[in-house]
Amino acid sequence: MSDVNAFQVVYSAALRNHIKELIDQAKLKDMLLANNMLHALSILDGRMRREPFDLGEPRFSLPELHLKVRIAVETPLAISFAVHEQLPIVFVQAVRMLVGN
Repeated sequence: MSDVNAFQVVYSAALRNHIKELIDQAKLKDMLLANNMLHALSILDGRMRREPFDLGEPRFSLPELHLKVRIAVETPLAISFAVHEQLPIVFVQAVRMLVGN
């Protein structure tokens, strides 16, 4: 796709709150970690918007929903997301801190 932001990326309200809590907790411990998290989120979000089928690794398919579920890591975060096979939409399922951060 030629558009820089060809895919719509959807985060549920609960997931947005979870991400905010992760960053707020990191700010209390280490501002560098919080900044690294924000940077990683920016990179992951941008890649999901531009090239979600090339980001990370495939995990499994949900053929009846036309979704391909993938995981990706951008230190210090891991993300799980589903890419629709027919529509330009990505559903972010989970964002987690990597162990040790």
